[in-house]
Amino acid sequence: HKKRKFVAAVMLGALLIGCSMIPRTHAEVSAEVDSFENYVRTVIFTNSSAKKNKIWSARNHPRNRIPLNPEGDTNGDLWPVIVENPSDKNHPLAVWSRWDGSEYDLAWSRWGWDGAWEPITWVEQAPARAGDDLEPSIILDPTGRPYMAWWRNEGGYGRVYLSVLLSTQWMEAIPVSDSAVDCRSPAISFRGSTVRVSYRTPLGPAFTDVVLSLQDTINDDINPFESVIVGDPE
Repeated sequence: HKKRKFVAAVMLGALLIGCSMIPRTHAEVSAEVDSFENYVRTVIFTNSSAKKNKIWSARNHPRNRIPLNPEGDTNGDLWPVIVENPSDKNHPLAVWSRWDGSEYDLAWSRWGWDGAWEPITWVEQAPARAGDDLEPSIILDPTGRPYMAWWRNEGGYGRVYLSVLLSTQWMEAIPVSDSAVDCRSPAISFRGSTVRVSYRTPLGPAFTDVVLSLQDTINDDINPFESVIVGDPE
């Protein structure tokens, strides 16, 4: 009996030592590549809790996974929204609320043709200082162009904004909700050539329809929005 206890204790000790030697990743948002450095998939792993939010800290990750924002947890960045673009070999595009030292502004990156994440940059060329930009929502049109809505905390009231990715940068954001109504948590859908941005208000769901005027080619100097039509919930 004593011998069995001794053997069990030795085996347990060996198991604990072995586990302590296994590299562990506490959190990770990475692009996985194959042996030819072609994009395979996006890997999101986290063991975050209510007390300790871990999203980005890619430590001890395999060599075939390329972290997007390994310092994000240290910086206090929030969860990303990631879409894979079928028109771009399913390469991913990510947007998230990034802490800039005083508030959250939207940052973004996408997987480039050189087999790496493009440098992280701001969605807005001159990020607003009116309040935190939160809960981005992204949808791709049939050609693979990303459209994004989010809400900004403006003095305790949420206001919803919309933008579209042009060539290498996002179009200047346009507000699509009433500044006097607290509007949050937007979602986007397409209805023909119209973009519908739905959101929550204290009185219930509401939406704004945005009519598009798209040309065959879009560059960074174009504004594809023709008009904004505010609708009521169906």
